Amino acid sequence: MTKQQKWNHTLSCWGIKRALLVSHDAQVNTPNNLLNLTDYIDAFYHHCEQGNYQFAFDTLKAGDDLLKKLENREKWLELYSYLVERLELQETKESKNKSSRDFELS
Repeated sequence: MTKQQKWNHTLSCWGIKRALLVSHDAQVNTPNNLLNLTDYIDAFYHHCEQGNYQFAFDTLKAGDDLLKKLENREKWLELYSYLVERLELQETKESKNKSSRDFELS
């Protein structure tokens, strides 16, 4: 893991810890639970942009309790669908790169 990846992971862990503290704070009473998910969502998209799909997945799993609430189900589906889409794109790119390398070798 590179220094940048370690730093990104550390930042997301801080964001997750902050989100957990806020979500369990009895004094925070927001009408929309998506506000409690902001740090998770931001970290998730950041990891996807960096190509760190395992960290993105781990971030979603950490916020699953909030995401699986009935009012957040649509967002849950959107985020997991986005991750699957990105993984499929990466797989397609890797497959094309492998095919072109194989072609060059022959």
